[in-house]
Amino acid sequence: MKEELLDLIVAYSKGDLSKDSIIETHCGMMMDLLELYINDTNSSTLREAITCKVVGLEATGKKLGYDSKFTNEEVKPRNVRTGVKKTLDAWGNYSDLTHRRHKKYIEDNVIIHISGFVDGLLMYIIKIRYRDLATYFQVMLDRDLPNGDEKNKYVRTAYFTFTNIKDMVTLEIEFLRNNFAEFETFFQKDFFNYLSLYHANIPTIF
Repeated sequence: MKEELLDLIVAYSKGDLSKDSIIETHCGMMMDLLELYINDTNSSTLREAITCKVVGLEATGKKLGYDSKFTNEEVKPRNVRTGVKKTLDAWGNYSDLTHRRHKKYIEDNVIIHISGFVDGLLMYIIKIRYRDLATYFQVMLDRDLPNGDEKNKYVRTAYFTFTNIKDMVTLEIEFLRNNFAEFETFFQKDFFNYLSLYHANIPTIF
């Protein structure tokens, strides 16, 4: 993806550019393509790229390995759509987790960037450390893999939500959309209240 195109996409997702201004300067076809791609239910590639760009990472664009090209960092984007009964609750997950991968993530001191989108529009990005989830994930591993790693056996979905991260001392809000309160119905209540408490003191971008 060309850098200029990614910059345009990031500006729209963050709210820096309106739909009308993009149509006026970049034509309607570009806007149709952008909205289709940014809200795609089958792929989070663009939302991952947006998250990386906002937090200053160079994305690998690959499914395997870390999402950052030069650092041990991962992005966990979640998109909720109008008309669908899902809410933003700082959800993230690791698929097919094993004891070996778990140990590596701890040793690599992996940083996780959790982002939330509504219809492709970026609402927030939160940063935590994998190590702070280690005990929580270890319980899942001991439950599903009590004898250690075995062939074709995994913790299929090691997920976490705001409930699991809210008391972490390393939790950091990296981005919060200035008008996120207008999207309150798309948020889990406790998580929305948490973000609201911080809103007045966080640098935001219109």
